[in-house]
Amino acid sequence: MSPARDAAEVRRLMARKAVLVAQLREVEARLADHGARLSRANGLVVPLKGAALARLAEHGRG
Repeated sequence: MSPARDAAEVRRLMARKAVLVAQLREVEARLADHGARLSRANGLVVPLKGAALARLAEHGRG
């Protein structure tokens, strides 16, 4: 590839990365909100995160 094509590809990939990072942040925020709601519903003071949240969500589907 030519340097101009390489630069264009890098710009395209960086733009795609920015979109994906923004989407990830949105999902993380929604997950944190969901974790806080599940924690309150189960009488927990500290919001759940990560694996603990996943376990509680799976258990709740029972």
